[in-house]
Amino acid sequence: MDLDNPGPCDSSVLTEQDLHVSSAIWDGEDRGVLKCHEHTKELKMWKLTEAQIKLVEMAGFKHLSMITDMSIDAPLISALVERWRRETNSFHMRVGEMTITLEDVFLILGLPIDGDPVIGVTSHACESICRKLLGNVPRSEHRSGRMVKLSWLRESFSRCPEDASEEQIKRSTRAYLLYLLGCTIFSSSTGNKVPVMYLQFFENFDDTKRYAWGAAALAYLYRALGNASLNGQTSICGSITLLQCWSYEHLKVGRPALENFHKSAQDFPRALKWRRKRKVYSNSKSLSVYREALDTLELSDVTFLPYIDMDNALIQEEMRKQMTIGRSSTMLICFDKAERHLPDRCLRQFGMHRSPPTPVKQWKRKSRDTYESTDLSKKMASELREWKGRRNHIIKDDLDGDESRYMDWYLNITRKLIGRPSPQPNPATQQAPPPLCNPTSQKLSPPSTTTTQQRSSPLSSSTMQILPSPIPTLTTQRRPSPVVCSTSEQMLSPLPTAATQTLSSIPTPIIQQSLSPLAAPTTQQMPSPLPTHTTQQMASAPLTSITHPAPPSSSTTQQIASPLPTLATQQGSSPLPSTATERSFNPNELESTKISSLLSSENARMSAALREIAHITNDLSTEGFDSQQLQSLLKIKELLHVGYGDETEVGVEVDPRNKEVVNDDGDPDQTLLSQLHYLATACAESSQNPEPTLDEDPSHMLASTENLSQPPVQIPLTWPVNGILTLDWMHDVMSAFEWSSWNISPSEFTSILPSSVFDSLLNSASRILHKEPNCVRIDCFEEDLSVVIVGDICGKLHDLIFLLQDAGFPSQNRIFVFNGDYIGIGGWGLETFLLLLAWKVLLPHRVYLLRGNHETKLCTSECGFEEEVMTKYGDQGKHVYRRCLDCFSKLPLASTIAGRVYTTHGGLFRSSSISIAPLRKSHKMKDSEESNHDVEMLSLGSLEELSKAKRTILDPRSSGTNSILCDALWSDPSMECGLKPNLQRGCGLLWGPDCTETFLKKSNLKLIIRSHEGPDAREKREDLGRMDEGYSIDHEVESGKLVTLFSAPDFPPSQSSGERLNNKGAYIVLGPPTFDDPVFHTFKAVTLGAKIRKNEDSQANERKKHRKSEVCRKREQETEKSVKRHRYRS
Repeated sequence: MDLDNPGPCDSSVLTEQDLHVSSAIWDGEDRGVLKCHEHTKELKMWKLTEAQIKLVEMAGFKHLSMITDMSIDAPLISALVERWRRETNSFHMRVGEMTITLEDVFLILGLPIDGDPVIGVTSHACESICRKLLGNVPRSEHRSGRMVKLSWLRESFSRCPEDASEEQIKRSTRAYLLYLLGCTIFSSSTGNKVPVMYLQFFENFDDTKRYAWGAAALAYLYRALGNASLNGQTSICGSITLLQCWSYEHLKVGRPALENFHKSAQDFPRALKWRRKRKVYSNSKSLSVYREALDTLELSDVTFLPYIDMDNALIQEEMRKQMTIGRSSTMLICFDKAERHLPDRCLRQFGMHRSPPTPVKQWKRKSRDTYESTDLSKKMASELREWKGRRNHIIKDDLDGDESRYMDWYLNITRKLIGRPSPQPNPATQQAPPPLCNPTSQKLSPPSTTTTQQRSSPLSSSTMQILPSPIPTLTTQRRPSPVVCSTSEQMLSPLPTAATQTLSSIPTPIIQQSLSPLAAPTTQQMPSPLPTHTTQQMASAPLTSITHPAPPSSSTTQQIASPLPTLATQQGSSPLPSTATERSFNPNELESTKISSLLSSENARMSAALREIAHITNDLSTEGFDSQQLQSLLKIKELLHVGYGDETEVGVEVDPRNKEVVNDDGDPDQTLLSQLHYLATACAESSQNPEPTLDEDPSHMLASTENLSQPPVQIPLTWPVNGILTLDWMHDVMSAFEWSSWNISPSEFTSILPSSVFDSLLNSASRILHKEPNCVRIDCFEEDLSVVIVGDICGKLHDLIFLLQDAGFPSQNRIFVFNGDYIGIGGWGLETFLLLLAWKVLLPHRVYLLRGNHETKLCTSECGFEEEVMTKYGDQGKHVYRRCLDCFSKLPLASTIAGRVYTTHGGLFRSSSISIAPLRKSHKMKDSEESNHDVEMLSLGSLEELSKAKRTILDPRSSGTNSILCDALWSDPSMECGLKPNLQRGCGLLWGPDCTETFLKKSNLKLIIRSHEGPDAREKREDLGRMDEGYSIDHEVESGKLVTLFSAPDFPPSQSSGERLNNKGAYIVLGPPTFDDPVFHTFKAVTLGAKIRKNEDSQANERKKHRKSEVCRKREQETEKSVKRHRYRS
């Protein structure tokens, strides 16, 4: 099985594979179960009168109103979404393409699929249309922009009085229809709101039924499926009931048993029959089970014609005429959402012969960026023309269709597997199955679960009998972890960075010549490589979870592959080891005793082979070698000299610290074996994988430093002689900072980064930051450019390093914007800030650091940053602290991206032309009077005013002519309209959705991304969304959105305390062409072991000692001053 390419082989159809969630899942980044936004259970809380029921039926929503109390199987929905492709608006199943058609919508939901498109004016003001059609206006806390809360509709209109007037009945019915749409077919990602723009269709109930509500529902669901199928999305909206019932009708996977099954064929709409299912499977089936079932789907598991037993007499004659439109290849429209309906890609669902379809006609997915009194019907003229001609594009059967020809074509263009198979090693049968990408295959075989993949290698087969079997490339994961534990519980370390960077110049023939003596004299077959999933679990297992019971039998040991690591080089990247996510170690799959036993049995053979390598390299002719190749060969000899003392005659000087890798018996330590084997693989692949440049992705994977007694790089760090930073220097900085967090006390930090290097870094960064404006303008002209937005980090160094690896390090095609709050109550605020400054110096036009409220003198003192600096730099601490404060004052306040996105730490700000001083409340002034007085004197500021603010003030005040700086750092959003002082924080402002709309429209922007609030702050604010997932969409207005982003998971950072909130962190990726459609990526905190917690406690104790000494010093100074004053007076 070709585990390296699950498809597509031909990418001409699935052009967005890199963005699709399946790519992330294949790389081990499973996002988990999606959150499903649908509220059919809430419908039964609404009581309709007889008069209202007649109006609902008149409007055409009788059948939809009957579908209540549906239980959603979220794991099943999530597995289906993983197979949805928005390039073709279809599910790419193992047996061919399938999709939800207009016919499915009509029969499952009973909605009309023919008629006028659901499109109109989107900019109705919430107050005016609610007053006109509902006779009631929601208060500010019950609305957001042009959306109202579902709870307000239910509380205000769910009980219509028996003696209500005709107008009251109509108003209550309109509210119910809006509530019905918001709970079902048009459920939004907010989870509790619905746009009021649908009310315009309910003014006259006779006209409501002439619209194609089923086509609008399908367009809305298509768009929701497309968005949810992208990597980083965590929820899905739209008609989840339609999606789930479609799956029940067509697939056996997840289909529940029914009560009164003999009556199920008599249901219309068909969704009603699935209310009688005997049990809900959401708790009994996991996402992984559903995913594997769809990966192995067979034709026998699919029902292509589920409605063939349905009695058409159940459907009214007038509605039955619409069924022809179910086979129309047309454009589906729901306001700004226009999606293609492509029944020609799933002909078998209509009982027709399949053949390769015509290429999909491309269309632009538009967004609702309209202005007041603008009708979308003018903007979407081409889409409306397609819908108008829908009857001219009814698909017909292709009698010449060839199923085998279709499958040959389909297997070449599709993504066949979502999750990696879980093969079990079987040395008796090493026969590989046919590759996945086989254009000539006529039948798709199920994925094998018993065979293992043999990784191709440039080394000879005889060599591979001795060398540990390389494992597939480990992808960017969460927890930096060692790979293997030897019998003495000493973890294997990767090759030092300095060594790996000199390997690319050695030609492959030289490597093979050097390693040829490793061939074993016997023809015994070595065990097969470990399965991918087993290797990754072994790689991420913490040391404490590995135990060593009695050794197993030799027969058991021979079935396990050699666990020595060979972290393969990724295409286009340096041969640096990758990091692995912490996962549970499964002793049933790989027992640690087998690892230890195999290590001991292979050690002697490896020792003899390595001695042979040493003699070969000494006698190797270097004729024709250039300087770089000679340096690489010397590095190999140096490592051999380290392992075998004076046995090899190598004319290089060896670092005496490396002598520790030789054990007492004179045999090479496991660390050396790991390094040499990694060296061999890296050399062999270096000719095909050149070292990356800044034009490529420099996403080096850092090796774990948790269990290394010696630093992985040369320390102390030194400033480059020419003052020019490189990627290699950045790698050394990250490795050194991470290693020091595990292995040394904070007071020894100067042994890692001397004050001279600190000064050089601050000087370079300050020169760059000083030239940047208050609001940095980031232009995005490149087609392959992406912008990563990062929120509060709060001193969480390890999570920052993971985030950089997960998102991809800054490069020429990847820009990073950090929204401030780099320091916090954690123990690594200094390292976090210095690491980001180093990236800024390396790539000044690809890394932008904005200022947060933590980057003030007040917060640095209160959150412990000052004490952290004093602890780490001792006598030089004051100098270092002052330099950091000076650098903080130079940080920009905001950025604009592609002219459409505004990012800042706090938020919006007041106009500098009107500023108020804090009022001193007299005993006669009430709170409401004070608040109202403040609001009347405030007005919203502009980007032009922001550019003129003085940002070099360390502790900005909330009053005066330069209060903009304070507002930009401290302000928070609110659901109440208007602009008023932020009394809870004591500084900054609170602004409502109306201010967000005004700022976006006035600045011609579409999106605001701010930070400043974590899960602790949102616990006190019930009107706004929680930050458990690391982000919250706070305002959705006509012109765009307001998003709060928080990138510090498991907040607060102090892992030694038991008061963590267990939240996730998040970052946002913006991409072309508009850069205003945020893709959210969430991640969990890096788990820190007992060793680092002990180090953190040590740091806290040292801070406490420093605090006491500082208090004593201040008291002594005060006493001395008091004595002087007393002497002066006397």
